[in-house]
Amino acid sequence: REEHVRLLMDELGLTHIADTHIGSATSGTRGISGGEAKRLAFASEILTDPPLLFADEPTSGLDSFAAQSVIKALGTLADNGRTIICTIHQPPSEVFALFHKLLLFAEGRTAYLGNIGTAPQTFEELGYPCPENYNHADFYIYTLAIAPGQEEECRARVKTITDAYSTKEEAEGSTQAPQEESKEVLKVVSEMSHRRGERWHTQFHYILWRSWISTSREFQVVGVQLAQLVVMALLFGALFWQIGEGNDQKRVQNVAGGTLILLITACFTTLYPVVNVLPQEIAVLIRDHDNGMYRTWVFFICRFIADVPLQILYLLVYSTLTYFMLGYQVTAGNFFFYLGIIALTMYTAKSLGYLISCIAFQNSSLAVALVTPTAVPLMLFSGVFLSPDSVPVYLVWLEAISFFKYAYEGILINEFDGQQLGSCENVTRRRCYETGNEVLESTGLGKVSTHALSLVNSGFKWYFICLSTEFHISNQSCGRTNRLPPKDTQS
Repeated sequence: REEHVRLLMDELGLTHIADTHIGSATSGTRGISGGEAKRLAFASEILTDPPLLFADEPTSGLDSFAAQSVIKALGTLADNGRTIICTIHQPPSEVFALFHKLLLFAEGRTAYLGNIGTAPQTFEELGYPCPENYNHADFYIYTLAIAPGQEEECRARVKTITDAYSTKEEAEGSTQAPQEESKEVLKVVSEMSHRRGERWHTQFHYILWRSWISTSREFQVVGVQLAQLVVMALLFGALFWQIGEGNDQKRVQNVAGGTLILLITACFTTLYPVVNVLPQEIAVLIRDHDNGMYRTWVFFICRFIADVPLQILYLLVYSTLTYFMLGYQVTAGNFFFYLGIIALTMYTAKSLGYLISCIAFQNSSLAVALVTPTAVPLMLFSGVFLSPDSVPVYLVWLEAISFFKYAYEGILINEFDGQQLGSCENVTRRRCYETGNEVLESTGLGKVSTHALSLVNSGFKWYFICLSTEFHISNQSCGRTNRLPPKDTQS
């Protein structure tokens, strides 16, 4: 396989840029040139060695030299036994001369099909000679075009040329040949569309490697996210400094409010960067998926796993700073449970981000706009703003899917379960709690064990991933259905 890749890169002249970043105009990263990018696109398509390749205006946006290099690369592929069908827009003479065969359409009919070298003679025999030192491609375009104000004259000329071709084909008895060739082409296309990729573990290996390479190159994004978490953790630490220390009554409200703010920050700082993942990679994902290179669920799982090392870094920095600055119970068991809850919150938020990204995969702005109306209702049912016992029956389902609720409840149980609070002597404006269990009971929390809460939060993480995969598959199925012609035109 590696030898095949090496030969393909040599064939398309890509060996000298093997270790160069491709680059992106949207991200501002400089990379390879336009012609090299075109050749790389062809290399990606023919990596599985397809017998038939369609190229739609491959020279668009390129200068004459880059266009010539791309067409030469296509010619090399054709010389090696591949069939390449290519549309081209206003090619220079040097580029046009590189093609082997020419197909001209006018008014929905065939005007010429044959070797590119015999086309000038055919048009000359019909009374339309090409002037000397004139670009043949431009001549054919002008001859077959319908000029404004000269519609009747142009249509008469086109009819003459297309009728002459039809008469010639009938005289040579080749009417049935195109139909037979079309059947063969459709057979090849059908075989290509039903190709299966490598086994799932092979797909997993290479997609995980590609996802990790992509993630590890985003130095600026990693630095900004890390700095954001540090600044937010320090800010919350200064605002809620040691709110969990001691056993006085003020600790109850302070811990409840500080905990919710920490969870909201952990959620949104993880969710927002993820929603743009699919809109940015949708073109590559659709191309690879339609080519049968890998399964959709492999992409999502690998993308998820590739982020684990960085996510662990973010988690450790954010959780360590907030836990000790806010003054939660300084015991190993409580700290690691808090660490686990924050980790599950971040990963569940990331999974929700993938789901939103799949729903609005064609528009990154729409994906960002959907974050707030999706996450805020879940946050409202966290147990802070409304007691679980007061939730209306018709909104219980929102409470059930709110991962904020399970994370918030888990941290409060971790902090207050079995704790003795201070004296009630000076408490006059609010309810006094003698134990931490009374705090949990008054809020309607603490009815589920911490281990069960962890399992539920973990379940939401994978549930959102599964929904993301299903949404993507459904979108692709609908997209394919809309692109297919009616059944009677395929027979």
